[in-house]
Amino acid sequence: MSLCLDMRGRLPADENFGDRLVLLRRQGRRLCEPSRLAIDPGMSRRVFAALIHISYLYANRLHGYTDYVIEVNPRHVAFYQRMLGFADFGGERPCSRVGAPAVLLRLPLDHMATQIALGRRCSRRRRRTFLLSLFLRPGGRARHRAPPGAPVCGMEEAA
Repeated sequence: MSLCLDMRGRLPADENFGDRLVLLRRQGRRLCEPSRLAIDPGMSRRVFAALIHISYLYANRLHGYTDYVIEVNPRHVAFYQRMLGFADFGGERPCSRVGAPAVLLRLPLDHMATQIALGRRCSRRRRRTFLLSLFLRPGGRARHRAPPGAPVCGMEEAA
């Protein structure tokens, strides 16, 4: 996973959705783009949640970025909407970098903070389909105790 920070008014998504991103920048929004989010089919959802949570903390809490934007293949849109709360922000367009269609999704990070708090209180059934419920607790403590032999701080697993 990479996190592209919009420090010079240019993100990878600008290539295909620059007209949409400029609207957010004109509103004073500070954009960042998670990219190269390749998930091994055997990786636990907890590790994936930790990666996303750490990127959120880095972008929003440390550097004041306000929005995630991400280009995804249309077949992955439902996953990002259901599991993380992204919303369609640009419709479907051809992606010149990969030669396939892409959809621009947006997630305001203040909305993400609210969803993280709600996710901690959601039902066990909803936790299976809502990744934010697996985010680390305030103070850096994981929701569940680590199994014997697991790294003490848990950062080795999320790196």
